[in-house]
Parts: sequence; C-alpha cells; structure tokens
Amino acid sequence: MKLKKKIVLLPGDGIGPEVTQAAASVLQECAREFQHHFEMVELPVGGSAIEKTGNPLPNETLDACRKADAIFLGAVGGPKWDALPVGKRPESGLLDLRRGLGLYVNLRGREKNGIVADGTRRAELLRSISERLLALRDPRDGATVVDAVYDPRKVFRGHALESAPDLIIGYAAGYRGSWQTALGGTPESVLEDNNDAWIGDHCIDRRRVPGALLASRPIPLADPDLRDITVTILKEFGVSPNDEMQGRSIF
Repeated sequence: MKLKKKIVLLPGDGIGPEVTQAAASVLQECAREFQHHFEMVELPVGGSAIEKTGNPLPNETLDACRKADAIFLGAVGGPKWDALPVGKRPESGLLDLRRGLGLYVNLRGREKNGIVADGTRRAELLRSISERLLALRDPRDGATVVDAVYDPRKVFRGHALESAPDLIIGYAAGYRGSWQTALGGTPESVLEDNNDAWIGDHCIDRRRVPGALLASRPIPLADPDLRDITVTILKEFGVSPNDEMQGRSIF
C-alpha cells in the first residue's frame, strides 16, 4: 500500500535540528524504497521561533500541524532563553501545541469563538462526553474502546495546568485516537482500521502499561509509581523536590 502523507518537521533548538535532519533523511529513504510520498514542511518552534517571530509557537506552525498527517519534534529550550518570564520561554511552545491539538471544550472567554459557559454548563458537557466515551463499544465484537477518562484538574497540579486539555482519554488495548483527530480532523467513521506503522504512543490507559522497577537495595514503598522516580533521584542527591512534584522517595 503506497502512502501519501504530509509531515511537519519541528527541529526546535539544541540538538533538535541535527536529530530532525537525520530522521527526515531516513523517512525519505523509506519513502523511496517502498514508493511512498512524504511531503515535509519545516517550521520553527521553541527558541528558534522566538528568535524569528517573538513567539515560541507561531500561528503558522500550529496551523500546519493541525493539517498534517504527522509531526516530528526535535527538542526545545536552552540556557539562552532561561531568563525569559514563564509563559514566554521555548517550553511554552510545547504547552501551546498540546493545547492546540488536545481535547478542549469550546469555552467562552478562552477560545476565540467559544460558546460554552464556564461553570455548571462546562461541567455537564464534560461529564456527558466522558460517559459517552466510556460507553463506546467496537461494533465488530463489542469490545470496550475507552478504559478511563481523566480530568487533568483532579489528577495533576502545577503552573501549567491551565494549558492542560479538558479531558485526557485512556484508551483500551488496541485502540487510540486517529492520526486525523489528533490534529483536529473528523474522519467519517467512529472506528477505522490503522494501516500505518504503530510502534508506540502515549494513548493507552496508564493502568494497562505496567512497569518493572529494579533497585540495588530494598524498596519499602508498597506502591511505587513513575512519578516517584524523579523525586527519589533528587533526594538521593540531597535536592528537595519542588512543591509541584507529586512523587515520593521509594527508599
């Protein structure tokens, strides 16, 4: 099956351009070998975008990402921009990109053409969407499509919370958001077969992705969590974790 895809390249900063260039070369070689056609467009994000436009995520970049079939991101950030205020740094481009591609209510006062009032109406709409997602079944075999729907404001905290999606979907094994819906598209069918390579992503419900934790000494913590790793490392080096971190030391 020959593929025709549009890919947005976001080299970003630091080692990002080098990594992106190498990855693009590999993709183009694959396209030639298997007779695919990949149209690649390179656009700025992060510090490089700040230098060119004064904005870590220019509108041109976000618009192109929404229309693309895939996005390849290099890296963003660097000491050069550390003195900028929060919200203006290169990393803000990533948050804005997630916001631009996430699941958001068309909230009045937040979105340009928002019509949903904040408060009770927003809460009712999110509850209704969550219930319908959890009730969704695959018509072929009745399998559950969505295992869980999370409210970021109940499971996360920190200064970037305002940029989080209104809902985070935890898909059941074998399911994920389509390439089109991740970029704002609306495919005709609710469920469709994925005929492209699916190597890994962050869509599956976290409860279905267990991990193994190995240590050179006993771990007294009965329920270690991925969030505990960073806190543990910091404490081992005598550094106190900041207030926004949710993890615990496993020792």
